[in-house]
Amino acid sequence: MKILKYGEGYPKTVTCEQCNSELEYGVEDIFEHTSIYIDRTETFKYIKCPVCGEEITVDVIFYETTPPI
Repeated sequence: MKILKYGEGYPKTVTCEQCNSELEYGVEDIFEHTSIYIDRTETFKYIKCPVCGEEITVDVIFYETTPPI
């Protein structure tokens, strides 16, 4: 069977801005980095370009938090 067009979900495609390679990635290729601040938490999801090593952000999640009193 041949997939002619992917629907929602994975795999997804992205173009590396550093080397212009077009990449297809799945959930297993995604790395995460979370930073915790006083007023928010930021989680960056990214993949690494296998051609040039560039980290390509594929999703960013921001959580607002209430600062301690």
